[in-house]
Amino acid sequence: MAIRQIVRVVVLFVCGLIAAVVLFGFLDSTASISGGWEFGGAFAGFAGTIWILNRVWSDETSFLERAKAAGAEIVYVDVVKVLDLRGSPPNISPQVAPLSNYFLVDRTKDDRDFYMHFSTSGKIEWRGSPTHPKQADWTELGEGEVAIDDGRFASHYKLRIPLDAEPVNVPIPILAEVAYIDAFKGDAKEFLETHIDQATDHLTMIVLIPDEWRADEASVTFHTEGRDRRPLLPPARTLQDGAVVFWAMSRPPEYSRLGLAWTWRVRGGQALAQDTVLPPGVDTA
Repeated sequence: MAIRQIVRVVVLFVCGLIAAVVLFGFLDSTASISGGWEFGGAFAGFAGTIWILNRVWSDETSFLERAKAAGAEIVYVDVVKVLDLRGSPPNISPQVAPLSNYFLVDRTKDDRDFYMHFSTSGKIEWRGSPTHPKQADWTELGEGEVAIDDGRFASHYKLRIPLDAEPVNVPIPILAEVAYIDAFKGDAKEFLETHIDQATDHLTMIVLIPDEWRADEASVTFHTEGRDRRPLLPPARTLQDGAVVFWAMSRPPEYSRLGLAWTWRVRGGQALAQDTVLPPGVDTA
């Protein structure tokens, strides 16, 4: 029995005893139900208190425990993605946009390593893993898959981090740093896509917008195999007058693709039309 369950049993038992002594024992009361059944006040208080508290204190089995019970070999307890476009406006070339990926993973098998795939309309440069600098293996795979907006990504990469030296059933932090090259430019609407390939308890996505630009109309599109794309709640938000795009969700749908989208707006000006194309080097400020 887990420690949490033992604590729960002890708390319920103690509360039941207190109710039996204070509420019924001292008052010398009885309890009865239809049919003529009567119980001593102390016993009725003990049993009733435990029943009520047990109903209120529901069995909150953790997401991690449920995922493991379902046979998951690796679980993402927490995922945070931060795309930093502050020094990479959409109208410069080359545009270099760092993406920081944080994963808190828990695995149930000794031979289960960490894998992550990246695709983009431009190129991706590997910057390293602060948590696993020597173990990380970065491979370019060629042309990417179809994007959530039906376009095809130009390039596809795979990250593999062996976890054989890490303990099993213990949360492991993993940091992966990459940089997108010329990937978020040329269109009035952009998006950062991620795939939910493993059971994930919490996902946060943040985009930092260049100082001379702002983001408008942030949204999240959700897509699974065989189903139409549709908006996903909770909605994405723009913060600090469009300087930050933020979205977070608990338990995102497994085996789905999510696209965090936003439209560009020149700071202090109007949003760009949807068919606007920004040639490299054009100053729109």
